[in-house]
Amino acid sequence: MKKIILTFAIMAFFIPTISHAFSFSDLMWWRNKEAQQEEVKVELNQQQKIGVKEKLAKWILAYKQNDLSLFTNGSRFTTISEVELNYILQEQLSEYNNPPIQDVEVSLSDGKIILKGYALKPLRGSAYIELRIEVMEEQLYFHVSKARYKGLPIPGLFVGRLLYKYLEPVSEFFFTNEGVELRDIVIDDQGIKFVID
Repeated sequence: MKKIILTFAIMAFFIPTISHAFSFSDLMWWRNKEAQQEEVKVELNQQQKIGVKEKLAKWILAYKQNDLSLFTNGSRFTTISEVELNYILQEQLSEYNNPPIQDVEVSLSDGKIILKGYALKPLRGSAYIELRIEVMEEQLYFHVSKARYKGLPIPGLFVGRLLYKYLEPVSEFFFTNEGVELRDIVIDDQGIKFVID
């Protein structure tokens, strides 16, 4: 992981100088303090963690009962933030004796879900996926725009098909209730919103 961070740091340092014909003004990072602000990691407080667990329990109950009608578009359960999503992933992975992946981080940006982590099974190595989810023809479509394993590119179509095969029961859950179904999934910097009517 340290090697990956070091590689990105070196690229971030040298690429601007190459693309601007060795303009040394780009190297004067101390002049632009706003551009150098550190990313603040947001943590959930105890009450927020309880709320996230309640949200997860509601989704699990709905899935087990195959009853999407437990949700309405105005429900507080139909939106999940990036911080909540990361907390849920960490909690779920902590239940494994031998988790399949570690150091998982999810970020949401520009309609995409970006997943980074270190895979432990079946083979060890860094993993990276950029994914868009679309609702079409009463099913979920997983469009993988980028996928890498150990730094090597993997065809997005292949990864998308694997995801669908694994998540097909989830896709069916959203479209089996009469009169209630998933209309859209909106992904932005605020979180993931499930539009259910």
